[in-house]
Order: sequence, then C-alpha cells, then structure tokens
Amino acid sequence: MQEVYLLRKKSDTTEAVHTYNMCVAAAGGYQIETIRCDKGGENTGSEFRNYCKNSAITLEYAATNTPQQIGVLERDRQTLAGVTRCLLKDGDFPPSMWGELMLIAAYLLNRSPHLAVGGATPYSKLRNRSPYLSGFRVIGARAFVHHERYRKKLDDRAFEGKLCGFGLDSQTYRVFNPFNGAVVESRNVTFIESPPRSVPFEHSTEANGCKSDVLSFTSLLDSPHSTSDLDFAAQNELLRQEVRKM
Repeated sequence: MQEVYLLRKKSDTTEAVHTYNMCVAAAGGYQIETIRCDKGGENTGSEFRNYCKNSAITLEYAATNTPQQIGVLERDRQTLAGVTRCLLKDGDFPPSMWGELMLIAAYLLNRSPHLAVGGATPYSKLRNRSPYLSGFRVIGARAFVHHERYRKKLDDRAFEGKLCGFGLDSQTYRVFNPFNGAVVESRNVTFIESPPRSVPFEHSTEANGCKSDVLSFTSLLDSPHSTSDLDFAAQNELLRQEVRKM
C-alpha cells in the first residue's frame, strides 16, 4: 500500500509517518513495526528517532551509497515516478502539477492488481473490501465543471478543464483549470474521454533504396500537387520544405 505525502520541508517527516501509522491502524488494525530507509537527515534526526522509539518501531538504515539494501523501496519509487511522468505527458499538464499527479498515481497503483499480494489490490488487502471503481475516468480528459451559481441567463454554465484526480475523502473529481492554474473539486462534471493527445499515423516504405517515414498529414500541406501523384521520397522532401518555412 503506497501513500504519498507532499511535504513543504523534510522536518515534517515525523508527522507524516505518524499520520500513516494512524491510517493503517484505523483501516486494518495494523501497526508499523520496522522502517528501513537511507541515512538522510530527515531519517536520522532526534525527533524522528524518538518518535520511532516511543512507538516501538525498529529503524534499519541502509549503508551509504548502497540502494540495493532498500531495493523494494527504490523499485516502488521508480514505478511511482514512471506513472506520474506518463500522466504528466499524456495529459499535457504543466510541470507544476507533478505533486497532484503523483497523488493520483499512488491512488491508481493501490487499486491495481499486484503480484506481491497474490494478484489482489493493495487497497482490498488492507481494508478487506473491494475498491470503488465505477467512478473512474481518464486522467487528462476534457472536463466541464458546471457552475452551481450563475448571475445572468447568458453566463457560461461551466468551464473547461482537465481531470487531474479524484477526491480522496469524498466521491468528487479534481479538475485542473488551465486558465488560472487552480484545482477545483466538484461532483457536477461532464467528461469527454477521447484521447487527450492524438499521435499522427506513421507508415514506412522503401523508396529509391532508402527507408522513408511519411506522416499522414502530408496531404494537408498547401501544395498544387496531389500526394497521390508523388512518390514517398518526394512527399518527404515536400514536408521538409514546409517545416523550414515555419
């Protein structure tokens, strides 16, 4: 079960560990017994060590420059970062949205089957019930958030944004407003779940002894010739000329 806490400073680590410890205790009656981590300053400070001692938590530190000793942690970090990066690029979000998308990446991974728990989901293993999936939508999809109040008859009834997550403590959607950079949480949302970004179709062929990749939008170029009258090498050269003019 992965939990992500966005900290303003590393000294908030102790509070985050305490919050997580309370969450797993309330969810399934579990308690943290061992923490294996590196020797970062946030993990070796007196406040953190005293909390672990008072909570009967054993601390195990990895040797310096030896990430192999915490391989499971490093693997989970890499998986989480990879999912976050995919959501960021696929939804065409600004880089400042990495924290919001990392939260939803952990949310999705916790509700995905995992071999470590026998093909079940970490969420169901911890809470002994199936996760709620019927409200899932495509991250990055066009989302129209309906205004609950409007002043005039011709005012907009909604604004368009991008879905960036789900409410963690309520059945709502979190929508990124690209005009002001704010994230709005609402239940009254209409979605268009077509792919956020369309990839041009590519095909390859042998022309004059060399391999050429011609994009399908060649026919959109402003040319007096029909693309059917040109071989692929000529189309490729025409495309290069148009790109130079941009």
